[in-house]
Amino acid sequence: MNIRFSPGHLLAVTLLISCSDPSTSAEADAGFFDAGSETDAPDTDAVPLQVPERPLLIGPMNGANTGSALLAASASVVNHPLRPRFTWQVTNRATSYEIQFDDSCPVENYGSCTFPSPITATTDGEAAPSGSGLLFRPTEQLPVSMSQPVGQRYTWRLRGCNEAGCGPWSRLRYLNVGRHESDFNGDGFADLAVGAHSTQVGTVPDGAHLYYGSASGFPALPDVSLSNPQAPEIDAFGSRVASAGDLNSDGYADLVVGAQEQDNNAENDGAVYVYYGQASGISQTPSLTLNNPDNQGDGYFGSAVAGAGDLNGDGYADLAVGAEQQDDAQNTFPLDEGAAFVYYGSAVGISSAPNVSLESPFDQANAFFGNSLSCAGDLDGDGFADLVVGSHNQAGPYQSAGNAYVYYGSPTGISTSFGTDLDSPSVHNFGSSLRHVGDVNGDGYGDLLIGAEQNASGNQENGSAYLYYGRSSGIVSTQRVHLDNPSDEVGARFGSSVSGGGDLNGDGFADIVVGAPGQDSGGINTGSVFFYYGASGGAPTTPSVTLDNPTNEVGANWGQSVASRGDINGDGFADLVIGVPNQNNGSDNEGSVIIYHGAASGVPAAPSLILDNPTSDSDGSFGFWVAN
Repeated sequence: MNIRFSPGHLLAVTLLISCSDPSTSAEADAGFFDAGSETDAPDTDAVPLQVPERPLLIGPMNGANTGSALLAASASVVNHPLRPRFTWQVTNRATSYEIQFDDSCPVENYGSCTFPSPITATTDGEAAPSGSGLLFRPTEQLPVSMSQPVGQRYTWRLRGCNEAGCGPWSRLRYLNVGRHESDFNGDGFADLAVGAHSTQVGTVPDGAHLYYGSASGFPALPDVSLSNPQAPEIDAFGSRVASAGDLNSDGYADLVVGAQEQDNNAENDGAVYVYYGQASGISQTPSLTLNNPDNQGDGYFGSAVAGAGDLNGDGYADLAVGAEQQDDAQNTFPLDEGAAFVYYGSAVGISSAPNVSLESPFDQANAFFGNSLSCAGDLDGDGFADLVVGSHNQAGPYQSAGNAYVYYGSPTGISTSFGTDLDSPSVHNFGSSLRHVGDVNGDGYGDLLIGAEQNASGNQENGSAYLYYGRSSGIVSTQRVHLDNPSDEVGARFGSSVSGGGDLNGDGFADIVVGAPGQDSGGINTGSVFFYYGASGGAPTTPSVTLDNPTNEVGANWGQSVASRGDINGDGFADLVIGVPNQNNGSDNEGSVIIYHGAASGVPAAPSLILDNPTSDSDGSFGFWVAN
């Protein structure tokens, strides 16, 4: 394959075979054989070769972000952000493939784009790990904007070819090349939001602090501190913070902050605040306030917030919000079953009213459905993001066994009925934490990690986590990998927090992280964090790296929250953030956040940066939640 860039950023390709549409093929018009040659006459009994079928794409899913455009072209990482990996299923009758990228397609109705200025390449396809299909990485960087918002949105498609010509194009997908899902100011670096729902500046409560990334990492002090718009009330503002992705597709990531104890129309009905990103970063004034849709007292709307990905494939990221103690829609028994709400993005962002309301599937009191929720990635490879909702107090084999429910995305979004019921594997509080962790085994499908912090597999409350690999038919409840607490320690709460680590060592596989804030690594409840590096065979069942609290401080709860923030410093390796909400610095339990920069050798033994509570408030809980 001979590929080169020519002026106008069109990728000129010398094909090994003809790969044009059968209806316009010059070879088809002239005929494959010379009618005057008897030896070349066709066998009239032979079945004519047909063009390949339409390919089925696997990844990346719609709206995926590839990482920092600022990474040097020579960086020694397997998946360069400007040369992303594309995967698809092997296509019948195809001997090669043609793939096109176009940055001129519209945001809405991108599915009907005619590709007026495509970048075109041809490939035989490389075998993907785990035998799931084929993959391709461009040999040249895809051109992107280097001004705010850094990066470029591309629409892409693929078709199979053989000697008869090329078959139909696949369905179109889009991705954000050279962008982070947490780049709030569009400068090309990942940013960080930290929840600290018990801090205050003067008499004004502060609940969330933002740090903008740069080539040197994060600053020691926050660039922006967000106070509860209903000050002087605190209302647990900042108990949950999340990057929502790009809800209005303007190229900037958006931020959501939960205030689950907000009193609007009833006591503790809860609220969520949306802040749209822009070149100047996040404003201290919210762009939109979401109130409890049912105005229900003690519903705790905002007890979970998460960017949901593009669930309906319309070109905009979506938002999910949990209300863990919401009663059913009729406000009758069962009480505190919980609910979740989905808001679809658009050119003007999200509406103040939810597009989809999800109730606990089994109408059980105190199930706390919606206590945790997350984008599940694309578990079945159909291009649409999927949603997972935890119900960690749902009864199963015994009280508080827990459940998690997967809702698969589609052109019409998600259904109010779950697609897969992940039953508790005989543990307690299954679903207390959950997260899409990227592609751990490299097969192109998204994978899902679920924690059960109260699991008693060996000792009381030692904890467990379970990894589910995606596949073309979605995930299967009984097909999971059990990650048990390596020390089997009483009260360790292994699985209290889980996260995808991104690609911490740059080997092309996503890594996973599990926190155990109750681990007695250097003293009672000092805490530990465990890393598992991805590989072609999947993640190992024993940790690749264990990080204990470097201060060995009793009761610090190191690992209460963990998150990958993408590539904070633009070196090509994912970086990790660990929350330590009860760390004592100048004051008791003020909290800290610890940063580890990834490297080719993996996670370093010593932290790269320690962020202390900027207000130094006692019991400030800084780091109680860090945005995934």
